[in-house]
Amino acid sequence: MTKRLIIICLLVVSITALYARGNDKDTIPYHFDTKWRIELGYTQPYLRQSKENRSFAPYSGRLGFTVDFVLPIDYLTVQTGLYYSLSYDYTRQKYVYANEYLGQETWMHDLMIPARLNLDFNIWRKLHLIFFAGPEFGIGMARVQYTQNHLNAANNTAEVLRNTMGDKFFTDGKHDLYSEGIIRRFNFMLGAGGGIQWDHWQLLGGYDFGLNDLGKTRQYRGLKQWQWYVAVAYQF
Repeated sequence: MTKRLIIICLLVVSITALYARGNDKDTIPYHFDTKWRIELGYTQPYLRQSKENRSFAPYSGRLGFTVDFVLPIDYLTVQTGLYYSLSYDYTRQKYVYANEYLGQETWMHDLMIPARLNLDFNIWRKLHLIFFAGPEFGIGMARVQYTQNHLNAANNTAEVLRNTMGDKFFTDGKHDLYSEGIIRRFNFMLGAGGGIQWDHWQLLGGYDFGLNDLGKTRQYRGLKQWQWYVAVAYQF
């Protein structure tokens, strides 16, 4: 279903671009130009190993800039940029015996680089309708996890976790999942979105589908990061 949705979005962008090109009468000579914007938004990243096994980062945002390169095809630009993303999550996993749990506080610092085709239609006065699609590349800077181990040594919970998940899963203290070789730093996503623009301001939203396996150890194998986001951008 995910692959079909991505293919449909890309086809819509391609067909619209061809339509725009076919209606270009060359009344205005093409000249190279760029459009620079600063962007601030809320993101909702989540890690997914299966439909049943998901973990969300409820507190997350990103700040960055984008630049559009104007093409000789009317309405169409190529967009790239750079975002800094900061996310926070806290989970508390309880176990069979009373008062046993693991608390895991996670801070995620990432750089995101989009590479999109961007369609911009002026529909009325200063009001524009925007569609975009393309890949987004993530580079992990730090994924720091603070583990709070509240397992009773008299029970066998720790031994069971050690055999199935490994020591690092429940070792008390601070861990960087990137530098300790648990999670891959590189994240490849493909997504689509859209929004509206009035004058220099844009209101945008979109969804990115994670494609590559982030897990480097057995307990994280098959892990992918997906996200949706909403943002406000200003063109200067």
